[in-house]
Amino acid sequence: MPSRRSADSIEAFAPYAEQLRALPFVRRVDPRAVNGMRGERQLDLVADIRLSDGTRQRRCVEVKSSHLDRSAAHHVRALFGDDPDEWLLAAPHIGAPLGDALEAEGVQFIDLAGNCHLRFGDAYLARVQGRSPAKPPARSKSLRSAGYQVLFALLVRPELVEGTQREVADAAGTSRQPVIDLFERLVEERILVRRGRRHEWVEERPPALLDRWLAGYRSHVRPRLDEGRYRLAAETPEALEAHLDAQLGESVRYGGTAAAHRLVGHYRGPLTVAYLGAPTAKLLRALRARPTREPERSGDLLWMRPFGTASVEGATEDTVHPLLVYAELMSDPDPRAGESARRLRERYLAWSF
Repeated sequence: MPSRRSADSIEAFAPYAEQLRALPFVRRVDPRAVNGMRGERQLDLVADIRLSDGTRQRRCVEVKSSHLDRSAAHHVRALFGDDPDEWLLAAPHIGAPLGDALEAEGVQFIDLAGNCHLRFGDAYLARVQGRSPAKPPARSKSLRSAGYQVLFALLVRPELVEGTQREVADAAGTSRQPVIDLFERLVEERILVRRGRRHEWVEERPPALLDRWLAGYRSHVRPRLDEGRYRLAAETPEALEAHLDAQLGESVRYGGTAAAHRLVGHYRGPLTVAYLGAPTAKLLRALRARPTREPERSGDLLWMRPFGTASVEGATEDTVHPLLVYAELMSDPDPRAGESARRLRERYLAWSF
């Protein structure tokens, strides 16, 4: 029997089905709720599409409730596994940069304005770009950095929805007000429900929240964590890590490909992402580190700040939380970082599928 989530997916897909029906070669679109798996991906919705020549095409549908940025292309491609041609991404707005990135990844998509990249065999191809999204209602005000930090804390520690405001704020590294604001928002969106003074998930950690976190990390959180690129005497990532470990010991927490290489192997980029706190004058002297805007070289350090207790709850003692590692990997345009992100998600973020 289809789940409540599947039924909700049909309702959410309805405006996208209307955009599909507006295409000249589409005669009919019939969405159907399912409850199963496609590879390792939960499948809630398929769309049977009848074309003008009488043939039928079927697409597994992934409906996103939030806007995506260009960095999402690797993430979506990883979600669709080995058969991206069998999937259709439906998202509120897909601008030109993301549309180009998705097309390059072989991902078919459609948005609420009708922007799309669709291919049905060799006979039909649609590529629409440049349509603007409808103006959102005033109440859909975007989150700020602190709100996204609270969202991160709830994703990595879902039991916090039943905790106190102070417990959530400590995990997120914020004051209590962003906690209050986000909880009210999630109740309004029917993601949480109130139970007296506590809250409960309607569906624990729905996929839309991961998409929202990834977009917010790139646009709001990461710029606040980034303290800049620094250059030390070390000329290789290995020498840099040895120097940091010798000077700072167990206080070093790695992110990005430095963390991913520890967790899943595969790829270690030339830039070392490390969460070291504030770059005080004393610490800079101890590390003999200087800020640089020179062209990036192997052995450079990207100095980041951790936030709250949840961010440093790594899978190992010297890495930040896997979700923070994943977000940084998804911000890296190198395809090898995208592959590392896929492997890390499968091993450490299985709840997100």
